[in-house]
Amino acid sequence: MNKVEKIIRTIRESFVGSVTVYTKGSCYGFHKILKEIFPDAVAFYKDEHIVSKIDNKYYDITGEVKENFIPLDEVAELFQELIKDNRFIVTE
Repeated sequence: MNKVEKIIRTIRESFVGSVTVYTKGSCYGFHKILKEIFPDAVAFYKDEHIVSKIDNKYYDITGEVKENFIPLDEVAELFQELIKDNRFIVTE
């Protein structure tokens, strides 16, 4: 188990329900925690879920994930283009 996995395990075991919290709405918050510890971490996105890429591996609260993700910056750019072209409507 590498350092990233050890830290994730510690956070995961720190409170009951951590997996639910960090996979059902607070995944970006979890990325921000990892980014504080690993400044080179980069946010990636797929299917309404954000993970952290650290040392060429993807991680979320469950540990290493082996799916294909896209950089969050690219997703943000796409949304901005859709909004600008009125193909995506933002409501409050």
